[in-house]
Amino acid sequence: MRVTYCYNCTEFEVGKFDRCPSCGWSCVKTFDLPDDQFGIYVSAGFVLINTTPHDVNVFPDGDVNLPDPEPAIVIPSAPKPLRANEEVDDSVTRGGIDFVVKRLDVSPYRRLPYYDAPILYIVPLAVAQIVKRNDFIVPDQLIRDDQGRNPL
Repeated sequence: MRVTYCYNCTEFEVGKFDRCPSCGWSCVKTFDLPDDQFGIYVSAGFVLINTTPHDVNVFPDGDVNLPDPEPAIVIPSAPKPLRANEEVDDSVTRGGIDFVVKRLDVSPYRRLPYYDAPILYIVPLAVAQIVKRNDFIVPDQLIRDDQGRNPL
């Protein structure tokens, strides 16, 4: 998917343009977004790229009234979600007890491009805490039913 960002009116338009369709200025840049790999939502002022295997539902003012909430925005799941793989480094024995030492391999996330426009990635919390990029965001309030499932 191609989107064009205007640095004057700070808005996105889907497609490739030499001039901003809104203001006519030529201070635009076109980005090729990986919609074959990730779920993408384009708004006038920002783009959200979902790297997770789950749809992300955004509710107006965070108002979720189960059982029938209506999301304002649905950011589709990634067709090819990134994975932070858990790796076993070693085991350690302390006081006669064996502990397994694990770490999270977040290298796929470190290779995501930085954009010079308001393009944000939706990533798992653990990844955001390890990689610490200001363009990584995490879903806030997860909605579950009494069985612990996502009802949406």
